[in-house]
Amino acid sequence: MRSWRVLQDIKNAIVGRDTIAVEIYPKESEVTDTANMYHLWVFADGYGPTVSLIPPEK
Repeated sequence: MRSWRVLQDIKNAIVGRDTIAVEIYPKESEVTDTANMYHLWVFADGYGPTVSLIPPEK
């Protein structure tokens, strides 16, 4: 198991603290398991999921 915090720190160092990134797990028929690699997709400023882990303040 890997540490979520390590990946968060890597994301912050590469693309910034205020960016949103997602990790995608493909369907098994599209897996290319040739290296121990991870991919994060980063959203451009102003784009990203419309959900949040922190509820909005009222």
